[in-house]
Amino acid sequence: MRRAMIRKMPYSRFNNKWDKVVQLRDEQYSYEKYKRKRAYHNKSFKQHFIDNTTEYNRAVFNNKKHNHAYNDDTFNLLGKITADIIYLDPPYAGTMNNYFGFYGLIDNYITGKINPPFENNFTDVKTVGVLFDELFSKLNNFKYWFLSYNNRSLYHI
Repeated sequence: MRRAMIRKMPYSRFNNKWDKVVQLRDEQYSYEKYKRKRAYHNKSFKQHFIDNTTEYNRAVFNNKKHNHAYNDDTFNLLGKITADIIYLDPPYAGTMNNYFGFYGLIDNYITGKINPPFENNFTDVKTVGVLFDELFSKLNNFKYWFLSYNNRSLYHI
């Protein structure tokens, strides 16, 4: 459901003003401005859900192990989890990446409550260096680290 909701909004962001949403859903404008069409924004929510159900179901498999999924601040979890590999994809400092502005509405809908933003804000260029130092210092429980980070962000590792 969450992915279907995201696909319905231009650039997957729920903080655009409605007139901008309408503009970005216009196929001609989208093609002229970005050289690509974005017809998927104009499909109904129901159609997005139906079109992707098979793909979503394929992502669920039984690996015969006891698995856990967490929805928490990374800094709350790092000391509690041990694994061979960790994949991290923090927000990108200096970019327009605003998780709670873009997706908070969806999270609130799915959980049925207002979820506060995490305190650790990797998008703030003033504090991102300190946060990365703290993050890396807590990764001793993991043999391999994979980090996704945008090379256009203001903080370069």
